[in-house]
Amino acid sequence: MKILFGRLMCDIGLWNQSQQFFEHLLIESNSNDEDIARIESSFGNVLQWKGEWIEARKCYDRMINTEPVRSKHSADILSVIGDILFLEGKYEEAYQFFERALVAREKYYCSGHAFMATGRFSIGNILQKRAKYDEALTYHQEALAILKEYYKAPHIDIAISLTYIGQILIYQRDFNNALDCLWQAISILQKYYLDDHVYTVATLDLITYALHFEGKHEESLKICKQILRIKQKYYVTGHIEIAVSLTGIDRNYSAEENYGKALKFYERALETVENNYSSGHLDTICCLNNIGIVLSTQEKFNEALTFHRRALTMLEIYYSSYCADIAKTLLCMSTTLRSQLKYDEALRHARKSLALQENYYKFGDASISSSLSNILCEQEKYKDAPDYLRRVL
Repeated sequence: MKILFGRLMCDIGLWNQSQQFFEHLLIESNSNDEDIARIESSFGNVLQWKGEWIEARKCYDRMINTEPVRSKHSADILSVIGDILFLEGKYEEAYQFFERALVAREKYYCSGHAFMATGRFSIGNILQKRAKYDEALTYHQEALAILKEYYKAPHIDIAISLTYIGQILIYQRDFNNALDCLWQAISILQKYYLDDHVYTVATLDLITYALHFEGKHEESLKICKQILRIKQKYYVTGHIEIAVSLTGIDRNYSAEENYGKALKFYERALETVENNYSSGHLDTICCLNNIGIVLSTQEKFNEALTFHRRALTMLEIYYSSYCADIAKTLLCMSTTLRSQLKYDEALRHARKSLALQENYYKFGDASISSSLSNILCEQEKYKDAPDYLRRVL
């Protein structure tokens, strides 16, 4: 009962109080290893929400070393370690833990149990990071079907599932269906939580993203600013969630061609990301490319290329198999080089980008083929351009 009370405090956002409660429980705990393991797990969960991932991992490692750890709980241990690795940007290592967790759960739970659905969340999220959106969507849709059958009524897990599906649909540029899923998730979450709950705020973050790409920049920016004010109540200055909101604000300022403001917000976001993550995190790479894009719009092409090259170097070192992200960065560089009238170099980067995309996906990225065609036309190489235009079609 005490452990449940501590978890409830965590669930409603009272993280510091929950942390103090579990610290006290650990001091008071007797030799009951099972209770100690549950306290360590709950303590780690609180630290994870606070963004203190290294300390959270220590709790989970102590939980593993607690004897006896029941086999039925092994999947939970594997899954939470995978969660920490995921947050740290170590996606392939996290994937191994998530797969092991799913296999462990298959031994103890029927295929229609909620735990089998939440296990699919984790695999789907890794596939999304790999930019394998069709495969990721399949995992999340399977999870949603399981949860709807299991609960028979609106539930928090269903809201989380809808949020994940909405996120993938955004990446697939299916914004109407994405917003439909995300607003469904919000309606469920509002039955359980206050409007400033972390789950609700995370879903609103995605809604602003979809609204931005639908061209509804003022509406998106308004929600982004509301979210930032909420997060500033929960998180200390410099927390990674603050960076997420700053990036959302940047995006909308860029769309409104307020590049000076956008650049300032992106630079703040980059500083926050670099302070929270180890070197080479995918979010750091995203910030670097975003800054490069804004600098290009300001015609600061050499500075822009410096940021894109930093991003490319990190990708090649830490995410060498993430061909889609490498291809996007190469395309950013190609676009900047084209603006400098360095057509041969731009063409080389664009062709390399297209080759990576075609190797990674059944169909390449139409925007890359279009860019190649434009470069060739500007070089007056009209005979070669139609081939790339056909690829666009």
